[in-house]
Amino acid sequence: MEGQGTLAIEIIEQVPDVDAVLVSVGGGGLIGGINQWLHERMPKVQVILVIRNEVEVTHSSGNHGQALAFAAKKFQTQCVVVVPSNAPKAKVQAIEGYGAKIILVEPTMEARTGKCNELSQKEGLQIVEPHDDWDVMEGQGTLAIEIIEQVPDVDAVLVSVGGGGLIGGINQWLYERMSKVQVIGVEPEGKNILESIAAGKRLWTTGTALDTIADGVRVRALGEKCFEVMRQVSHKKNNEDIRFAWKLIWERLKLVVEPSSALPLAAILKYPQDFKDKSIVLILCGGNVDFVDPSLAQ
Repeated sequence: MEGQGTLAIEIIEQVPDVDAVLVSVGGGGLIGGINQWLHERMPKVQVILVIRNEVEVTHSSGNHGQALAFAAKKFQTQCVVVVPSNAPKAKVQAIEGYGAKIILVEPTMEARTGKCNELSQKEGLQIVEPHDDWDVMEGQGTLAIEIIEQVPDVDAVLVSVGGGGLIGGINQWLYERMSKVQVIGVEPEGKNILESIAAGKRLWTTGTALDTIADGVRVRALGEKCFEVMRQVSHKKNNEDIRFAWKLIWERLKLVVEPSSALPLAAILKYPQDFKDKSIVLILCGGNVDFVDPSLAQ
């Protein structure tokens, strides 16, 4: 991996009917979180329109919730984040730190989406999907711009797969611009994306969270839109593989990442022959760590 992505932000004021416009080159997770307001204006520039006096609600185990909370604070609007009760304390504190209101629910997708729908219907809150939304995927996919610019000879991109928004967005951007590049998802054991792709349909019947130390990818099922753009997933990783790769990133690369970020490296370490003589980009997709979590200290 070479360098880190650049991010340029400019606030443009005095736009009719909106509070501000956020223009970002790249953007990654931040843009994904607020990209429901986003419309493409130029190939490398994204514009976000924040509607005055609107209150947003989303459900998230951490990363998307932080992004939306940050955006709400930036534009002085309100934000509610529905969080599963088993979310890491570090992620919950970060969401609260940006000023969002947190509502804890049972750690199932049904409970999360149900509470969002309830708040939308009863209180008129605007739902911002964490992953299963074309605009959210497009915004998260702007990471592909930085990959193309910094690693033009890239052969493959490896991405951890949670709800599917990040890999879905990257897939779309690269497929339209550099179709030769493989976008490979790495999933935790029990997620069954491979089986669903082989069957040509979503096989998930339950929203129960997966038992994995990679909390950012615990969501069991991909969204319907995310599944539509999934093309390749491989290399299921267990907790032992993830923990080893995660430890290596901390000790050797000196990078603060959460276990969910370690899945791509775990795949390369386990199956190096699959990536021999190739230019590979690994997406390290989160840096939230609860240092008192006993499951991470084993």
